[in-house]
Amino acid sequence: IIIIFAVINDYLKDIPVEKVPEYEKELFEHMANDHADIIDDIKKNKVISPDNEEKLKLTDMEYMERAAENPADINAQQNMIMYHVLLIQLSSARKDIENTEYWLRHGEKYFLRMRGKNEWVDYFIDTAYFESLMVHGQYENAMKLLKKYDDVKSIAFGIALDKARCMKRMGDMNESERYFNTAYELAANDWRRKTVELERDSDEDI
Repeated sequence: IIIIFAVINDYLKDIPVEKVPEYEKELFEHMANDHADIIDDIKKNKVISPDNEEKLKLTDMEYMERAAENPADINAQQNMIMYHVLLIQLSSARKDIENTEYWLRHGEKYFLRMRGKNEWVDYFIDTAYFESLMVHGQYENAMKLLKKYDDVKSIAFGIALDKARCMKRMGDMNESERYFNTAYELAANDWRRKTVELERDSDEDI
């Protein structure tokens, strides 16, 4: 049941198929050693209760953090970067300065380990700092941070969308609309186009 829970919640999406048995073995060892009470409850009731579902989400994060303690485990490092960037983006969207900065500090050890591996990783790391600048109202610095990626075609969509959001916050609606249009043209699928539309139509304070 626990490994099915991990699959359903996408915890295995970045793990190569040949590595899944190893992941499963290590996850069960982690659960048995540190969270035997959850396993006992699942065995007894044959289902995952809402309370245990929340506990499982936390324990899987503990497992991810343990895996990321090994600097050589690139997949684990990337997973932790994506996890922290997501939490930073969510906090910034709520204009929650305290949590934005908390998750930025918490993620920096992973950012430092992976900085320079490739442009994609660097962009995601810089996205975290971009969101921090945005939540603090430092829009000009946020735009400067993105400038280094102007010629990187593989991430042009994300850059255009971030610039559109930033210009919208600055109150420059003409430039904002120009970047939104660029992002829409670069969108490779429907959910990206929907993202552009949602950001364009949001009632975000400017």
